[in-house]
Order: sequence, then C-alpha cells, then structure tokens
Amino acid sequence: MVIFGKIDKVNVPNFALALICGAGPSFAAEGLRNLPSSAQSQGMVGSNIALSRDPSVGRLNPASMLDLDRSAVQFSLTGLYGKTDYESPTGVRNSVKREWIPAPAFHLVHRPSADSKWAFGLGINAPFGLALEWPREGSFKFSAPYQSDLKYLTFNPAIAYQASKAVSIGFGLDIAYSSLNFKQDYPWALATMDPTTPGGGAEFDGDGWGLGAYLGVNAQLTKKQRLSLVARLPVEIEYSGDYSVQNIPSGLEGTFSPDSDFDTDITYPGSVALAYKYEFNDRVRMGLQYEWIQNSSQDDIPISVGVNQPLYVGNERLPLAWQDSYSTGLGGEWDATAQLTLRAGYLFSESPIRENTYTPAIPSSDRHMFSVGATYDFNDQVSLSVSYIQTIFDDSEIDSNLQPAFLGSYEVNWQAVTTSLTYRW
Repeated sequence: MVIFGKIDKVNVPNFALALICGAGPSFAAEGLRNLPSSAQSQGMVGSNIALSRDPSVGRLNPASMLDLDRSAVQFSLTGLYGKTDYESPTGVRNSVKREWIPAPAFHLVHRPSADSKWAFGLGINAPFGLALEWPREGSFKFSAPYQSDLKYLTFNPAIAYQASKAVSIGFGLDIAYSSLNFKQDYPWALATMDPTTPGGGAEFDGDGWGLGAYLGVNAQLTKKQRLSLVARLPVEIEYSGDYSVQNIPSGLEGTFSPDSDFDTDITYPGSVALAYKYEFNDRVRMGLQYEWIQNSSQDDIPISVGVNQPLYVGNERLPLAWQDSYSTGLGGEWDATAQLTLRAGYLFSESPIRENTYTPAIPSSDRHMFSVGATYDFNDQVSLSVSYIQTIFDDSEIDSNLQPAFLGSYEVNWQAVTTSLTYRW
C-alpha cells in the first residue's frame, strides 16, 4: 500500500533547492553567479565594473565599450577548483567529488574609429552555473542530489553611445539558454512501508530559454573621476524535459512510470551596481563598487513530474525564504611598464541563503575574495592576461534546518585561474 502522506515528512526532494540563483557558491561568486569572464576583470575582482577596459565589458558594463580605442576580440578560459567538506553532528565526514570545472568565454567589440560615438559588442558567457557531486552512499542519500549540474549560457549583443563629452550609455541583451540535470535516490521504502525495499535512482533533466536586458551608464565627474551605474533585469527560464525513476517496487508498476515529463521554472535575479573610478595618474587607477542582487526574485520552486507527481505530494512547491544580498569591494591596476599591467582586488560577497533552507546541493556562506592579475602586451595588437582568485568562505554551522539530514558543519574553498587572449585591430 502506498502511503503518500508520509513522503514529505522524510524525503523533501531537495534537488529543487539546487536550482535557484542566489543560494550558493556558484563557482565562488554570489548565488549561482559566476565570476566576470575575463582575466582582466577577475584580476581586480572588487573593481571590475569601474576599471575594466577589455572586450568583456560588453556584458559587464556596455557603456565602457567606448573606452576601447579600436575593435578587439577576446577568448578566455577559467579553471575553477572547489572543495567542500562536511561533518555531521555524529562525526561522519563527506567531501565533494567533482572539483575541476572549465568555463570558456568569447567577446567581440567593434568600434569603427577612436573618435566614433558608437561601439558594438557581442559575447558568449556563462554568468551562472553549478557543478557538484557528493558520494552517492554518503550522508545525504535520499535527502539531496548526489550530482548537480546546471549550465547557463548567454548570447550578449550590446551597443554603446557617447551621449555627451561626459556621459556614455550602453545597452545589452541577455539571450539565455540553460540546461539542468540532477540525480537523487528515491526511498521506495516510504511507499511500501517496508524498510527492506531498496531505493531507486531519480533523475531530473530539462532545458529552456529566457530573455533579459541590462543598461550601463558612465559619467565622467572630473578628469580623474568617473561614476558608473549598471542595472540588470531578471531572467525567467521555464525548463521542460524528462523525469525518470528506477527500481519501482513490484506491485507499484501500474501506479508509477519509469519515465514522465518534468517542468519547473527559475527566475535568475536582477541587480543594480554603482562603481567609482579614480585615476591617480596615467599609470595608476583605483576602483570601488557596490552591487545589490535581487536573490528573493523567486520565493519557491515548483515541481511537476507528470504522472509521477504523487511521489512528491505535499512538496509540489518548495519554500526557499532566501533574501536579497550584496557585494562590495575595491581594486586597482598599475601600468608597471609600457607592456606590463599588474592588478589586485578584494570583494566581499554576502550569502543570501538562510540557515533553515541551507542545502549541500549549493553549500554557501559569506565570502571573501582576493585576486591578483597581470596583462602583457606582446605588441600593439596582441596581449595575454592571467589572474588568480582565492575565495575564503566563512565556515557554516547548521543547527536548524527543514531537513535534519543537513545539520552539521561545512567548509568550502574555491580558487580560480583565468587566461585571456586579446587581439586588437
């Protein structure tokens, strides 16, 4: 006999908690947000909106495309290393298994001439993402995904216009495609009321498209000072795909199906950032920035798995209760020679997830990010940039949670190394 009413008391399907932007360390940034995509931007992580002058500004701050005196194309590759360790209240330890993550990016800016009032950009970015894998037989069996994989790509056409001598304006689109895949074991013993019934693997797989927009404004206050404002609209993606479950117990084959439809939706947050740039001289520049991120853009996650919906009775929508967050930082760059530029930065990023909805699918806490970087110009056309970021997360002690299996301590560490090759003409 199937006792649906007891499922929600033991097995909250926390795969859904892994979907929302704003919950975790998406590669060491706020929520599921990735780092800015170029080595130049990452090298001064706390001031990239104010100071960046490479093709990646087409998405970072499109008004800054007019800082480029000619057309340029850029290819970037980021390697991310993350390690998460968990210890339960009883002393059981687990660690994530998937640690190296590649993240490529492409940017192009076309400016017809150095005095043109117009500039045009195109980019391919991965501004959000998630990739974690816990031991399948570990502490979170039946209570959280043992494998989480969310990919989010944007195609970013952008345009910039010099409205006056002191003001430039940029506008861009986020044409977004995203796919998600989560794997979690289902405890069939809850349905059969027989503790010897083996569990079965459950997989959620879907994809979808979304559209957003962003605006950048640069205001030159004095010869040495500039103020920048960047605002982004949220992007909603409706995912559709397939749900599958294995090892359906004998006698329940007619009640549940090995395969069914899967649907959900995610609203990726909007944001507003304010940045300040100060040029000490022709060789030294400094920047400050503050960004507010609307991580409360979606209160809960809907779960729809077609004919298998009774498996999640009482959990058709999972409450998140996450809050808006902010990041703030500073950084600078120094033209050490005519060919070499050095950079450094610091960024503090507040975690939006609350203790009672904390999940190992997206382990997160407040973060401190330290970065260094450099660019070497081989000649007037070709340059190579590198950067390194070390992220220090506050340790999380989870003493109260909707899912008792998630109680315990979490230690998270992320590092990123990025290389960017830029060609100008």
